[in-house]
Amino acid sequence: MTPNQTPVAQEPLAVLVEEPDTREPTDEAPATPALSIVDERTPEKLPVGSASEAPVRVERSIATPPKIEAEPGEPVMTIDPPILEEPDPDMRYRFDEVDAPPTAISTRMPAFEVKGRRLARGQSLTLDVLVSPHGRINSVRVVEGIDNEELRQAAVGAVLRWRFGGGSHRGVPVRVWVPVHLTFYLESGQLRAAVTSLGN
Repeated sequence: MTPNQTPVAQEPLAVLVEEPDTREPTDEAPATPALSIVDERTPEKLPVGSASEAPVRVERSIATPPKIEAEPGEPVMTIDPPILEEPDPDMRYRFDEVDAPPTAISTRMPAFEVKGRRLARGQSLTLDVLVSPHGRINSVRVVEGIDNEELRQAAVGAVLRWRFGGGSHRGVPVRVWVPVHLTFYLESGQLRAAVTSLGN
């Protein structure tokens, strides 16, 4: 340093001293240590002759949020499962309401000896057939009929002789309405009916 140069005061360096832990041991769980973020940055340029310009290590502590736990004895919300009512064997179910609908075993249709056979060719008949849990036909109702009353009655009589495998709902045998669609046609001069739709 020259005689004309003014000495620059230097700030004392902080010294981190770790004191021993004098606390008495307890049964409590140790506190969660705080997180530390190390920020290494270069301070502003100091005057000539001052302390070194090396990066300064700065430590900042961030407290860890406490863990929130439910109070002992606090009620816990539970959702009860839905209560399913047992199927009623005496109830009449639609075909699309049951888990296991009836299955056709025998749907034979005879030749129909009625008047106006040629006029009935190409006509259709839609029925609802009530199948018992044992697969027998309990009832037949006409949904969409044809003009020939004699032919309609003959077709219903033939359907009453059909046999099904009984349907069930949630494991319980039940009665089920089965939709049936018939279409009449001529074969070798005889009037017959084809089952064009069954159950849909």
